Amino acid sequence: MPEAVRKTILANGGSAGSVDKEPGQNEGQAVYETGIKNSKDVVSDLVVRADGKLIEVKTDDAADYAQEQAARAKKLLDGVKFSHPKDITHPFLPLSSLKQDILEGTEDGKKVRIERTAMPQKTKAFTIAGQRVEAFVVEDREFENGELSEVATDYFAQDDNGTVYYLGEEVDEYENGKVSGHKGAWMLAKTPKCRASSCREIRKSAINSRRKMCPPRLMSLTR
Repeated sequence: MPEAVRKTILANGGSAGSVDKEPGQNEGQAVYETGIKNSKDVVSDLVVRADGKLIEVKTDDAADYAQEQAARAKKLLDGVKFSHPKDITHPFLPLSSLKQDILEGTEDGKKVRIERTAMPQKTKAFTIAGQRVEAFVVEDREFENGELSEVATDYFAQDDNGTVYYLGEEVDEYENGKVSGHKGAWMLAKTPKCRASSCREIRKSAINSRRKMCPPRLMSLTR
């Protein structure tokens, strides 16, 4: 993807994580399209020329958007093979080498500590493109000002081409030492969908460990 296209997408609230190159050209240049969602949950498509010019902003209705996401997921999964899905070696997310990471920092004035631990003793299988895929399991225990605030179990898999898929998470929120909710929990559906911000979301999860609450959609990280 041209750098000019990436800059235009980011400047208009999009993410460079999932961008489709469209058939045909505009004034002799390639055309790219990506989906975005604004603060009011209005879904649009940015159509950008290779030189970075924003050609069009298309607004989808809910039905069109659902069909488009299903088509993207089908395209994403076409021909995908998972011979060793738990061997996750992607340079941005090398989970196979993970035993435990401790991440500390501050957010909204609170001291935050996250204990991220690989859980090889846990297993969970998903069906992806007709294949039974065993997921790599990671547990995140999050503490705010020393008190447990959340325990999340995340599921990942890597295909034979090195693409990592974020397949879902189970969430227990804590308040005063007791489970208070499960906000943000989701799991890959039988008919998966992919989202435009996939690469950003999964990279954010890997590096910052502060997960954005995600609806039930398939997310992927390619090389």
